[in-house]
Amino acid sequence: MPVRVRPLAASDHEAWLPLWRGYLQFYKTSVPDTVTDTTWGRLLDPESGIFGFGAFREDRLVGFVHFLYHPVTWSVSERCYLEDLFVHPDERNSGAGRAL
Repeated sequence: MPVRVRPLAASDHEAWLPLWRGYLQFYKTSVPDTVTDTTWGRLLDPESGIFGFGAFREDRLVGFVHFLYHPVTWSVSERCYLEDLFVHPDERNSGAGRAL
């Protein structure tokens, strides 16, 4: 099945949370629940400046990317900064990360 990528929605929270925890575990770190809650809120708030997309296979969230745009000194255009990228271990090498 192909991977479909779309912006994260409020209804994705339950599926996003275990992936987020897996991402933190991969980097052998943790953040307080308030940071996780704030991050999720920012991903859904178009005014926050932080955006999130999910990779879905058969309507199951298998990965995410979080990113933001920021001004740079070498251009008049903003650049995209990829903050976080994570794909469930069972989905690695499936094209989900590339699609994100």
